[in-house]
Order: sequence, then C-alpha cells, then structure tokens
Amino acid sequence: MTRGSQMRPWLTGLISVITLSVVVGVPGRWMGPSRYQAFMGAVQAIGLGLALAIAWASLQNDRTARRVDRTIRFHEELVQGELGEARHRLVMHLREHGLEKDGQKRVLQPKEGDLRLEAGLSEYSFGALRTPDEDRVLILRYFERVNAARVAGIVSPDLLHRLIGPHALWWDAALWNLAHGRAHRSELLRLAKWVGKWGEDHQMEASEYLPLWSYNLTEGGGCPDFSTWPTSWAL
Repeated sequence: MTRGSQMRPWLTGLISVITLSVVVGVPGRWMGPSRYQAFMGAVQAIGLGLALAIAWASLQNDRTARRVDRTIRFHEELVQGELGEARHRLVMHLREHGLEKDGQKRVLQPKEGDLRLEAGLSEYSFGALRTPDEDRVLILRYFERVNAARVAGIVSPDLLHRLIGPHALWWDAALWNLAHGRAHRSELLRLAKWVGKWGEDHQMEASEYLPLWSYNLTEGGGCPDFSTWPTSWAL
C-alpha cells in the first residue's frame, strides 16, 4: 500500500468532519430555533440515507468477493488434491480404452455399469488405490456440488463459466452414455446445459475464450465424441 493510499481514508474523514461542521454549524447563525430544528432533522435523514447506501454497497461488494472466492476454490479443488488425481486417472483410463474415429483418437464413453463390472474397464492398468468407478462417482459428486452452488447463487456465474465450464462439457460428453436419471449424473447434465446457454447469452463476454474451448474439446487428442451430444448446448 502506498503512502498516498494510506493517507486517503484519513483525509476523507477529516474533510467529512469539516464539511459536517460547516453544514450543521453555519445555518444555526441565521435560522430560528424551529427552522434550525427542522433543518437538523433533514440533515439527520440524509445522513442516515447515506449510511444505509454505503452499508448496502459494502454488503454487495462483500457478496461479490465471496462468490468469486467460492468459484476459485471450486476450480482449485478440481485441478488439485484428491479430485485432481481422480480426474487425471480416469481421463488416462478412458483414453487408453478409446477408439479411433474420423482419424482421431476418441476417449471411451462408458455405458452404465462398464466401469464397475466390465473386465478390463473396472480396474486401472497402471495400478491405483481407487477404481475407475470410484473416481467416476467422486467426479460426479463434485459437479453435483458445483451445480447446487450455481443454483443457490453463491458463486460468480461468469467466472464459473470460464473456469469450470469446459470441464463440465468434457465430462458430460465423456459420460454421456451413463443413465441420466441418476442423481449425480443429472446434476452434471444440468450444469452442462447451463454452460451452453450462458455462452449463447453472453457471447460478447465469452468470445475471448470460447474459440479455444472449441478446439481443445473437439480437436485435441483424446477427446469425447461430441457427435452424440444434443445440439442445444453443443459447441
């Protein structure tokens, strides 16, 4: 913090005190008691209004800051720690068992029960303490929490779209063949729909990064087959 910024609140307070002294004291020299009393009542009402306005603005700024913080924490949770490791394992597993299509390697889009029961798919070839199905559940529960926070309005929508949106789209496509009626899966579906709709409604704001999304999600190595995806929220 600079010296000027440190002094600014002190100067603002001093100027406010001087201004208030002038506003309150000077009129008393030429106003009668009754008129001065009415004047002071008006001054108090204006002061109360200003105080409420400042308090409301401070509250709004605090709410915005908390939404941003929650969104950043959600992103950190996705790319780091236990969930980040689970995401990496399952991506490698789906790529390992993927198929060639149109000259590109596509990740496996498992059907219901494949990661739990199918030989060769229910365990990692590279060895891990968790199974692919356990990682799948962990990832879906994460997106369930994210969507619940979005619906509750306690995250920053534009930041959520930018940071977590492409991950929601990728996993929604990769796990498209799983039963949509199951609780965790349906929340990812709702989140992916919102990501597509928000991008359509805010094309100007999202124009900076949406083209990069499109390339990474559809042309990068080991991507899901988006041809099975509904066009209502396709890229």
